[in-house]
Amino acid sequence: MDNLKNRIKAPKSRMTEAHLHATANHYVKVNEDIKQLEAKKAQLRKELFVGVGQFPSKTIDDKGNEFVTFKDGTEIKLEKRVSTILNQDKAVEYAEEKKMLQQLTHTEVVADMDSFEALNLQGMISDKDLEALVDIKESVALKVKGKP
Repeated sequence: MDNLKNRIKAPKSRMTEAHLHATANHYVKVNEDIKQLEAKKAQLRKELFVGVGQFPSKTIDDKGNEFVTFKDGTEIKLEKRVSTILNQDKAVEYAEEKKMLQQLTHTEVVADMDSFEALNLQGMISDKDLEALVDIKESVALKVKGKP
């Protein structure tokens, strides 16, 4: 935890218990406000999608993007996004049917942590060797409970 002290700059003066308590309660209140704002944002987003879809004078460009522009310069854009993903099950089935599995697929080697741990427990991999192979990432989560 010494690293945590280095990463977080402490206030110049020592925080009193009352100030810490007030800060915790304020944090809980702000967190609750954020949740309410996120819910309101999601509701407004849905309304905008429906509204643009029903708006009679929207513009649609050659890419399928929909625009509504107001006199004050406010613009709503529903930007069409397309992603292409190879369906793995269908593609492998096709490759097998066409007898082209080797040409159309590759094998990926992935180290399995559970297997390393199992062989470590059996004594086939030393603790020292396993520790050298494992990267440990440490983080700290802030959790505050209280009345908003």
